[in-house]
Amino acid sequence: MPGTRVLRRVTKAIVCDNLKAGVAKALWFEPTLNQTFAAMAEHYDTTILPTRSRKPRDKGKVEGALPPAPFGYAEWKSAKVHPDYHVEIDKTFYSVPHALMGRRVDVRLAHRVVELFHDHKRVASHVRRSQRCGHATVNEPMPKAHQRYANTTRRT
Repeated sequence: MPGTRVLRRVTKAIVCDNLKAGVAKALWFEPTLNQTFAAMAEHYDTTILPTRSRKPRDKGKVEGALPPAPFGYAEWKSAKVHPDYHVEIDKTFYSVPHALMGRRVDVRLAHRVVELFHDHKRVASHVRRSQRCGHATVNEPMPKAHQRYANTTRRT
């Protein structure tokens, strides 16, 4: 929200058009926002209210103070955990606890970090690799036998 930085204020409610990039389900009383748009609203302590179709007078203005740090943009993806308990994100493999093998996880890709969630709980976090290859593996969630083997092999 570049314009809010100049004024150092944010509205208590942002009434926006039903943009497809931000609104997953445009219901008047309970709209469903995409995860990135919802995270931005939470960061700025504001509410997103998509306007009704063909109702231009739905927009209003109420201001509040901005948080000290700007919103950190992140993309959300979904990935399936491979048999080696890694997920592939942008041609790089990131580890998750082995108990999630074969399940789907939500992935939050920020500029410097990759966070993996299962059932809305963060299960792993990695520094995002700048090169698009190799594995980022944390040994602790591995079974003990795999940890011993991982410590004897070459890392990428």
